[in-house]
Amino acid sequence: MADMILAEGLFAEALIEMDIVEGTVERITFLNEENAYTVAKLLVEGELQPTTIVGQIPGITEGELLKCTGIWVDDARYGRQFKVQSFESLLPRTDGVS
Repeated sequence: MADMILAEGLFAEALIEMDIVEGTVERITFLNEENAYTVAKLLVEGELQPTTIVGQIPGITEGELLKCTGIWVDDARYGRQFKVQSFESLLPRTDGVS
């Protein structure tokens, strides 16, 4: 189950529930160099299919581990996507290494 946080929306009194998705960038499908708008596929542990992430996500690379905060949207043309509000690059896990 995804972790949830609360963030302020466009109006000070409105709160939007935000989700956190963590995974490895499998593929960058689209990148607008001018404004950093990106469409990418994220491999999320426990999910059968890659998750589509969209938004201004500058400087990411394939194979990078990301922690993304945002909201789920259902695009009429492209289906369910995770709209990234913020993100951070994570160091790879080193399970069992002493």
